[in-house]
Amino acid sequence: MSVAAAESQSLNTAPLLPVQVKTVDDALSPLDRNSELSLLNGHAGEWVRVSSIMLDALEAAIAAAERSGGLVDPTLMRMLERSGYAPRGRQTPALLARGLARPMVRLPAAPSAAGEWQRIQLDRKRSVVRLRRGVRLDLAGSVKAMAVDAVAAILADVPSVAIHAGGDIRLAGARPTARGVAIGHPLLEGHALRTTISGGAVSTSGLRTGVWKVGCDFAHHLIDPARAAPAWTGVIQVTAIAPTMLDATTLAKEALLRGPHAGRAVLQRHGGIMILDNGRSMTIAGLDTVDTDPEGRPLQQSRVEATDTPTRRCQRRAWSRVRPGRATREPV
Repeated sequence: MSVAAAESQSLNTAPLLPVQVKTVDDALSPLDRNSELSLLNGHAGEWVRVSSIMLDALEAAIAAAERSGGLVDPTLMRMLERSGYAPRGRQTPALLARGLARPMVRLPAAPSAAGEWQRIQLDRKRSVVRLRRGVRLDLAGSVKAMAVDAVAAILADVPSVAIHAGGDIRLAGARPTARGVAIGHPLLEGHALRTTISGGAVSTSGLRTGVWKVGCDFAHHLIDPARAAPAWTGVIQVTAIAPTMLDATTLAKEALLRGPHAGRAVLQRHGGIMILDNGRSMTIAGLDTVDTDPEGRPLQQSRVEATDTPTRRCQRRAWSRVRPGRATREPV
């Protein structure tokens, strides 16, 4: 995470921010066996004493699940691991274009009937939490959003500041300065579009860097809760605009999971950009975009191609998943 103030501004609180962000990371890192998150995941079924940071993170994750109707579900870590996800990126990475080249049915995601996120027990007075036995949490998206919004609150009295986090941006301060935002394309090298925001947050959820190979198949990190498997909805990237980073992150992920038709409705209130798996981009709610750089030159693009050919065994397995007579896409 980085914080940039307008010229001539000083950030008296800036030295404290790295310490606060590190504290959040130490408590909620899924890679640290001694973190609070790992401790909680390892003691599902028991009451576990946690810090205020963990309580805030859980409330943010539950709020995201509620706002998305259960699609942005924080209790899907086991499903993610069954899909081939490994800590520290030990899965075999793959090009998104390769995954999209195989025959498949595109279906919108749906919430899980179990709704384990609704069964997270949280007691703020006693600072304890209990998960149902067998449940493990994945808080990555909501934790980053929570941290960005917390920094924005700390810097609320600064005239204008921009907080950058993993490609997302949140404008904050008493009088935020408008900034240009370039949107990368998941199937092209370079940027697809540029837009300008004057406040709030911009967050992107997509598959460009989150695809890996599993035998003859491909998987990614966005899970369909109802099917307990990676969601292939016909949408491969969504950029959402909203007043807070938690809202923008939730809307982007929800819109991608709902697919082209329902996803557009999710973005109608604040606007956004949706990119389909055929490479087509759509702007939602009249969002102003341009396809040139700040100097007016066309944005340079080159397609990322899937250069290898799958084996015959993998081709047979892929085609066997698509039953005759079934549509392979949701209507756009």
